[in-house]
Amino acid sequence: MEKELLNAGAAAPQYKRNGERKQYFDLLRIVASFAVVVLHVAANGWSAADVHSPAWNAMNLYDSIVRWGVPVFFMISGALFLKADKPISKMYSKYILRLVIAYLIWSLLYALIKFKPGNSIFSLLKNVYVGKYHMWFIPTLIGLYMITPLLRPIVAKPGGAAYFLVLSFIFGILLPQIASTAELFSESLGKHLATGVNKFRMSFVLGYSFYFVLGYYLDNIVLGKKLRTCLFILGPLGFIFTIAATFAVSRMKGEANELFYNYLTVNVMLEAVFVFIMFKSAFERRELGAKASSAASNLSKWSFGVYLLHPLIIIVLRKVGFYTDSFSHFVSIPVMSIIVYTVSMLISAILNKMPIVNKYVV
Repeated sequence: MEKELLNAGAAAPQYKRNGERKQYFDLLRIVASFAVVVLHVAANGWSAADVHSPAWNAMNLYDSIVRWGVPVFFMISGALFLKADKPISKMYSKYILRLVIAYLIWSLLYALIKFKPGNSIFSLLKNVYVGKYHMWFIPTLIGLYMITPLLRPIVAKPGGAAYFLVLSFIFGILLPQIASTAELFSESLGKHLATGVNKFRMSFVLGYSFYFVLGYYLDNIVLGKKLRTCLFILGPLGFIFTIAATFAVSRMKGEANELFYNYLTVNVMLEAVFVFIMFKSAFERRELGAKASSAASNLSKWSFGVYLLHPLIIIVLRKVGFYTDSFSHFVSIPVMSIIVYTVSMLISAILNKMPIVNKYVV
């Protein structure tokens, strides 16, 4: 299996439908945007809830099974941008500029909602700069777009993507997770291990560049039967581990602990790989009908707007007295998630019909 991973650098045959559009990317965007909505609905109040309560267990369950949402967004972007040879000038003038404008507009909106009489303009500007809790995704994506011209020659070389992923996994995911897990039991040991990892100064292969390259790699690799079976076994184990480990550590600490919620952990990575491969395997060679294809294309296009505005819908619902603590969290979280997602999608669809707004805001 290791040999298969390291030698799969050459591009695999591409199964494309409707011209150059890969429909499984559309479907992945749709489910990933819903996963992010579920995550933020479930996570609200998670840290303050009693870890022994049924409510917290429900939050942990739903939060754990959708941690893959954001990594999958990065993976889709990497699969698309690392393949296309776009000039650096176009990366900045079209893609990065759009993200910068969207960040400023939505951060200003959320900052104005938070602004209260008596607050200073400085506090308003600070909130615009910091952004709402979900807005971190945009600066991170901008950073990945900036280094895309540096990553393309690496992934284009046979074995280059696999080599990058091996280094990134070891120094950006595996060793840091070992150090942070060790710190749960011995603070000094954990810090010593983290210091040892940091001595390698492997900054270039750290962070979300791992998922960016991983998306490109998985999109192009032809998975053998053994590797596919292995991933389909490890994926569900990643979900189970996230739920169980977060439960165990939180009970041990007596308060909510998000160590295993980190996107850059082995368990969440396995979740993301499982979902990506599952959709690729199911839909890469299957052509949707005309109506289904059109619907998937539109929902995919509107998903970015869903990501940006869904916290606003959550705020509105809370103000009118409807939230997850209105009834059992095991039921209220999926129900509220569906409502938030549906309303967000409808508003995003409307905004996407507006000239200029559809280009720079959603």
